[in-house]
Amino acid sequence: MSTWVDLCIQIAIGTFAGQIAGLWLQTLSLGPDGDGFIGSIGGVGGAQILQAMTPEISNSISAELTGAMAQLAASIGGGAFLAIFLGALACRTDHQRVL
Repeated sequence: MSTWVDLCIQIAIGTFAGQIAGLWLQTLSLGPDGDGFIGSIGGVGGAQILQAMTPEISNSISAELTGAMAQLAASIGGGAFLAIFLGALACRTDHQRVL
């Protein structure tokens, strides 16, 4: 696939994962827009980190399906992780202001 198609898929999957993570952990949510935006950044970041760490997956023609599935999993994981992580940081700073 082309780079733009990969990037669009990573953004979409990361956005979806960030929003699902925000719905699942509502106390750490940044709101629907915040979770989606941060999830899209995490989705692209997670897939790019995976691609940089394992270039043989992305360069092997016989493992094209495996590489695509690995990028989808990395986009889901990166999007959800970054949304939850930044939500936890925002939640922590809100509690410190109250005290």
